Amino acid sequence: MTNWRTYTIQSTDKSSSSFVKFTLDGYVNFSDESKDYIYCEKRSPFSDWEVGYRVDIDLDRTKYRGYITDIDSTTIVRLSHTSASMVRNNNMLNSMRRRVEEVGDMTLDYQTEQGVKPDGTYYETQRWQYGRK
Repeated sequence: MTNWRTYTIQSTDKSSSSFVKFTLDGYVNFSDESKDYIYCEKRSPFSDWEVGYRVDIDLDRTKYRGYITDIDSTTIVRLSHTSASMVRNNNMLNSMRRRVEEVGDMTLDYQTEQGVKPDGTYYETQRWQYGRK
């Protein structure tokens, strides 16, 4: 059973080499006490999250963890669907690269898009399009 609750990131502290601290707009219940912040491992996708992003936290899982323990899995905390949609629409985490090459009377349009899915995992898509001038 999962008990997801959505929080908004109020501030971030990325000064540590091993974790990121996110201050939230509400309290998370841990095994030892409730805190208005969480620590996540300093790696993707957590290290890419910024102030204003909305995250979902599974309170059924955090209640068995100490608040000082770095969260290392998107099964415990993940980018919320509304935030992932906002990121995708505003290109905040996504990147699009486009290259057009001309060879003789042919053109090659190559596009690569990278971004984050609603569950917090990353994706990359590639598109090729050939055409005549």
